[in-house]
Formats: sequence, C-alpha cells, structure tokens
Amino acid sequence: MKGETTVLDTTLQQFITEGEKEPKAIWVTGATFVSLSSNLLETKDKINSSPNIQDAFITQNGESNLPVLGLITNNMIIENMKC
Repeated sequence: MKGETTVLDTTLQQFITEGEKEPKAIWVTGATFVSLSSNLLETKDKINSSPNIQDAFITQNGESNLPVLGLITNNMIIENMKC
C-alpha cells in the first residue's frame, strides 16, 4: 500500500541500529575481514572461527574501517579447495 514502509525500504543503517536483535546479530557477525595479502587457508581459518561467519571482506590490511576491495564466500573457498 502507498505510504507503508516495507523491509525493502529499510536502509542498512536502520537495520543495524533498529533491527531485531537476533537477525541483526547474525548479520553483523556473519562476515570477517582479511587483508589483500591473505591466502585462502588464512581466509578459511577466519571464516571457520565462528559458526555465524560465512564471508570475508577483503580490505587493504584486513581492517573493517577501510574500503572493501573484494569478497570471498565460504562457497568460493570450498570450490577452490576441491582436488
């Protein structure tokens, strides 16, 4: 309906500050950060460090406050580690 706000209208900032506790916690803790010089094994270890982590954002030095240069998902690691 016109004038009604849906989840699609929610900004990420609103989601982080106003979202429901459990889904927000999973979303916020569902990723980690690695440096551009990290290898797949290091990235896999960081992803496996918590049951909620499934992705690793790549930044210049692995710090979360820097621009994201890329993304490695758990599925990408699995595919690249197959023999």
